[in-house]
Amino acid sequence: MQKSSPKKKVKHPQQQKLPRKESKMKPKPVSDDATRPIWTPLIPPSFDADKIAKHGSDLPMKRPGEPVEVAPCYLFLASDDGSYMTVQVLHPNGGEIVNG
Repeated sequence: MQKSSPKKKVKHPQQQKLPRKESKMKPKPVSDDATRPIWTPLIPPSFDADKIAKHGSDLPMKRPGEPVEVAPCYLFLASDDGSYMTVQVLHPNGGEIVNG
């Protein structure tokens, strides 16, 4: 008769220790953006002609922003380049003065 080897106890994934490098990582506080009117394909079917004509005209730049103009803000906050920024708000807003 063979002796059975002791069963290895398997820990639940939440009980397992993380590798040293990962265990020292701290969550990054969330940063935000404060975008103003942006021209997207959803604007024409969502508004009437008068509202479309005025969309963004109240801004200092007198026009709505384009997605390509605000996308770098989101990419920056999500990238390693933005790792030192915590709980900040970026304002791609067409020239509107904030906190002034």
